[in-house]
Amino acid sequence: MASEKPACLVAHTAELEQLHERLDNLQRGAVPLRCLVNLCGVYGIGKRTLLVHLDQRTLLPDDIVKLRLALPILPPSARFVPLALKQALLDQIAACHPALTISPAPINDLNADAALTGLAGQLIEQSTCCLLLLDATVRGTPIAFNWLERGLLLPLVRTDHVIATIISRSPLRWREFDTRRRAEIMVLAPLSLEETALHLQLSIPEAEIIYGLTSGLPLANELALQMQAYLPVPSEWKTDNKADLMDQILDALYELVGPDLSPMLQCALEVLSVVREFSVPLMQRLIQHTCGTTSETTRQTFLLLMVKQLQELDLVIWDQASLSYRVAPTLRRIIGTYVRYTDPERYETIRQLVTDYYRQMLDEVLVSRHIHLVEFLWHLLDTPVPGEHRPANVLRGLVTRYLVSPDGRQIDDEEMSQLQMYLVTDPDLPAVLRRYGTHSQELVAMLEAQLSNDVAA
Repeated sequence: MASEKPACLVAHTAELEQLHERLDNLQRGAVPLRCLVNLCGVYGIGKRTLLVHLDQRTLLPDDIVKLRLALPILPPSARFVPLALKQALLDQIAACHPALTISPAPINDLNADAALTGLAGQLIEQSTCCLLLLDATVRGTPIAFNWLERGLLLPLVRTDHVIATIISRSPLRWREFDTRRRAEIMVLAPLSLEETALHLQLSIPEAEIIYGLTSGLPLANELALQMQAYLPVPSEWKTDNKADLMDQILDALYELVGPDLSPMLQCALEVLSVVREFSVPLMQRLIQHTCGTTSETTRQTFLLLMVKQLQELDLVIWDQASLSYRVAPTLRRIIGTYVRYTDPERYETIRQLVTDYYRQMLDEVLVSRHIHLVEFLWHLLDTPVPGEHRPANVLRGLVTRYLVSPDGRQIDDEEMSQLQMYLVTDPDLPAVLRRYGTHSQELVAMLEAQLSNDVAA
């Protein structure tokens, strides 16, 4: 039954079919051109569950070696793989097949690379092919993975001796041309509303309540499923029930992230998750007012260091289109919802600070006004209970003030065009507008009508 399946298996059937097809080909002795598959996605998306599923459901002939490996955690300051961790990786590989031996031995800094290449040579000689299942979700993945890529994967790829499924939080960076050209990235997405309803065995209206809390993250859906055991009807959940679920979700996420997420980084992450995009000046303003910081911890150099740490933890990304930082979208929605339900006063403080910031940006900055305008509109409207604002009237007033000349004769056509595109493609705006009984296309139609009237005038 659907309810017996892990949430990620309900959702990621297409990825599973592709992976199983590769395994079927492997059993027939065929190695595909794209023999290296990188499954990546945020914390709690179900990467490890898929890897375990592949491992447990794969029966291979004796001449195909299955390598189950996990990259070791590197120290925060590591710039290379320490000898002890190289030894641990070599031991993992050798343990996968009784005929594999580590040579030369004992391992030292000079011969560790040769020992890894030697294991690759033994695999090529003693097997038809290898199935590699690699967990690369730990801190220091790029450094350890590059060592494994060069010494193990590269020889196996060049001789068509490997099919690999590698899980990571962000896409791996392949250093070698021969591995890069044969690699494929599969980014795992959260469950849709329909998939959430299927997994939780709820009607769409009931599932929509949970979906508004979990954003379809499989880990969060699993926790919601546990809550359903004693609160089976989500539409009867009170605010305290929702806050309790969000507490459980955040505890589970922070446990996955691990101890590198310090209390200060945790506070920053929660504050920045209420915001859809941020620059260092906006971050400075928010941290200053909500995290109980000192003047030292709100200096730009310190804030940039915090951003770098959050990026290394795969919690924050750089968005080139808007030239801004963002908390990873699925996590941002979940953590922002957590703040809203567990600390509504802090949520409202952040929202006011953000709207004030974007109002200031609109008043003082002449470029990228379409971005600032949409962000101002979203934060102004994103309240638990819809306020007295009418989105069309608010937008019309903003456009008149910031995109039309004082005499009303000229319109910034480029910014207007960008604004219309942003309204249509914004992934978060539809849910907010529905609470006001409108939608993005209605706002775009209003802008087009205003543009036509101004041109006619």
